[in-house]
Amino acid sequence: MVTKPWQTLEWKKQRAVLIKDGKCAWYGGKAHLHVHHTYRTRETRKRLLKPITRQLIVEKMQAGDIPRIYKEYLSITCPHCGASVHLPKRGKYATWTCFRCQNALDLTQTPPTLTRELSFYLWRDAYQAFVEKYAPEIAARAAAAGVPPEPDYLDLGKDTILLCRRCHTAFNHGLVLCRRCHTAFNHGLMLCPRCRQHYKVPHRPTCFHCLPENVKRKVRALKSLNDALEGLE
Repeated sequence: MVTKPWQTLEWKKQRAVLIKDGKCAWYGGKAHLHVHHTYRTRETRKRLLKPITRQLIVEKMQAGDIPRIYKEYLSITCPHCGASVHLPKRGKYATWTCFRCQNALDLTQTPPTLTRELSFYLWRDAYQAFVEKYAPEIAARAAAAGVPPEPDYLDLGKDTILLCRRCHTAFNHGLVLCRRCHTAFNHGLMLCPRCRQHYKVPHRPTCFHCLPENVKRKVRALKSLNDALEGLE
C-alpha cells in the first residue's frame, strides 16, 4: 500500500513545528490550522514540460517509433478571393458562402477536397502511456531546459501556507465570502476570539462589544471629543 506524504512521521513532525507559532495566512487566527500546498512549483513544471513532451511526440511519430495518426477533413477554397475553410466530414453541403467575399459556391459543381494529414495529437490514455514510456528522455530534456524538479511534498518549507479550517474549506471548495467577511478581509479585520461574531482591528485584543464597560465609556468619550473637534473645524 502506497503511503501518502501526510501519513509519514517526518511530515507530521514538520507540521507540528510549522503550526506551533503560526497563524492563518488569510484570517490571522491560530486555531485549527491546516497546511495547504500552493503547488506553484508543480504548476510551473507542468507548464514547461508540455511543449517538451509535444516536441518529443512529433519526433517519435515522424521517426516511426510510435503509430502514426492521421486526420481527415474537407477543405474548400473560394475561387474569387482565395479564402479556404475546413468543413466537417459529417453532413452534406449543397452550397457554401465565402466568409470573406460572401460569394456563394455550388458544391455539387465544385465539391470540396478531402485532405489527409499527419496529426501529432494524442488522447489522454495514449498521452499518459507515452509519458510513462519515455519518462527518462523527457526528464533529461527537462533538466537540460532548466525545468524545476518535481516538488518534494515532505518539505513543508516550500509552496505551503497555513490556513485555518474555515479558510481551508473555502479555498478547496471555491466558496465565496459574504459581504461582511469580504469587507473584513479587505480592511484587515480579524474575528473576535471571544465572541466569534464581531470583528476587531489587529492591535486590539477583542472587538468593541467584548470590551469592559469602563473601556467602552472611554472610547465613547474619545469619539465624542473627536467629533466635536471636527465640528469646530
